[in-house]
Amino acid sequence: MKVAILGAGPAGLSCALELKRKGVIPTIFEKKSYIGEDYALPAAVLRIFNPQYNNVIKYFKKRYNLSIYPKNKIEKITMKSPSKEITVKGNLGYVLMRGREKDSLENQIFASLNIPVQFDTYGTIKNLQRDFDYIVAATGSCDGAKEMGIFNRDFNVYSRSATVLGNFNETHVKMWLNTEYAKNGFAFTMPFSKSHARLTLLINNIPHQEISFYWNEFLKTENIKFNMIEIRDLEHNLGQTYPLNIDNVYFVGDAAGLVDNFVGFGVTAAIESGFIAAKSILRNLNYTKLMEPYINNRKKLYEFRKSLNIMDNDELDRLLMFIGTPLIKQFIYNNPFLKYKKHGCWLSCLMV
Repeated sequence: MKVAILGAGPAGLSCALELKRKGVIPTIFEKKSYIGEDYALPAAVLRIFNPQYNNVIKYFKKRYNLSIYPKNKIEKITMKSPSKEITVKGNLGYVLMRGREKDSLENQIFASLNIPVQFDTYGTIKNLQRDFDYIVAATGSCDGAKEMGIFNRDFNVYSRSATVLGNFNETHVKMWLNTEYAKNGFAFTMPFSKSHARLTLLINNIPHQEISFYWNEFLKTENIKFNMIEIRDLEHNLGQTYPLNIDNVYFVGDAAGLVDNFVGFGVTAAIESGFIAAKSILRNLNYTKLMEPYINNRKKLYEFRKSLNIMDNDELDRLLMFIGTPLIKQFIYNNPFLKYKKHGCWLSCLMV
């Protein structure tokens, strides 16, 4: 059996690991010359949006025999709207580090793999389909799914992200909601050390040339004065690939549209999709059907996202005031569903 994997990110490497365990050595193509993102990028796994991951570290060890360790825990989240601020404390999730460092998530998985990667090689589905029995698209891009006509776009988001210096509590994530500078998006700080954090602003449906205006409005409005040592802009095409495989081509991770379109994280779904794609290939199973729980969870988060898309700042204030009520906070963090009624529609968000 000849399997080509396009991309050496968490999804592609997880797929390769499972294939190798069953005696199939895939060929991994990676367009970069190294494993990992080209800059430090903390990714959150929040229990409130990932109900199956009560403890993501134990979950992956038990389910896939994958040993990974987080950068740090998340024990406090502060959410701020224009006139309200609430803080939630508890066992809220983990930060998994992405990047080129030895302890990044990608390099943790790669260390368990011990097979060569063809670096500086840009493989494409069309070029490889005749030479391999299976192609696993783990490119981190939906371009392949678009070309095959199976990608449905939800919306576009631009992000500006900076590495900032300061004195941080590594377990404390801060989040801002304000339509004046984020439209229907949000901003957040996520520490990855006591002295470094990522400060990110996500704005939906704007032209790229406007991002500087909104970024400056954000910094001014929230009186943010961090020393910034790196700034990057990215465009994110959020949507769903369906079905997740056609013939011998399997889409995993971001290429499968598994990034949730509420907070924009997808690393855990990427790992899962890699293992499940390998299982499907090895046992000739229906990959799309096996991934239905993850697809449905993403759909529920999208419904919640649409409810926020029609809120103005006054409504965001009221939402935080509602969430900040002690009994409501307890309800949200100990029950699987939060329902929100807006303009006559019940919208469900899968929680805790």
